[in-house]
Amino acid sequence: MLDTLLNAVLPIFAVVAVGFAMARLRVVDGGIARAINRFVFLVAVPVLLFRLIGGSSIHAFDWSVLAGYLAAELAVYGAGFLVARLGFGYSRRESLLIGMTVAFSNHVFFVLPIARLVHGEAAAVVVAAIITVDAVLVYGLTVMAMDVLSGREAGRGPLATLGRIARNPQILAIAAGLAFSLSGLPLTGGLDVFTGFVGA
Repeated sequence: MLDTLLNAVLPIFAVVAVGFAMARLRVVDGGIARAINRFVFLVAVPVLLFRLIGGSSIHAFDWSVLAGYLAAELAVYGAGFLVARLGFGYSRRESLLIGMTVAFSNHVFFVLPIARLVHGEAAAVVVAAIITVDAVLVYGLTVMAMDVLSGREAGRGPLATLGRIARNPQILAIAAGLAFSLSGLPLTGGLDVFTGFVGA
């Protein structure tokens, strides 16, 4: 137990602590943080999502386990949305974001690396299955719903909103990953090296 904490859990959370310390000590400023965040949003996370989804066999997923996980997640999501919307009077967009925040565990940046360190690559398949379902349904649909609502508030028409959704790098990565996985092609060669390096 202590070995898992010292060699798997704490090292991952230490990355967050280092980032926090660098900001507090003013080693990095807001401009640097924004540049890093932009790279992560536009490049690193989309590549990682493509690799996780495209490199997994959707046919090998245990759909009964995934259905149970998703049902529990959606129940928590709905509860978070309703509390935010009805209890605190937040807007629909804010309530959607709060609902997702309550239900959506950070399995890409925390659960996946810890599971790999503790259980090896076999655990990555299970986590990748959850990430795939979450990325497509919970995250993907939330991003779409928020874009639709923001489009209405800004007076944008449905086509303009669809265009924004279609240009979202993470939505594109999810769609490309699903298409690649369903094609049955192996993730090998230069594509494997590139996605592995950038995703890491």
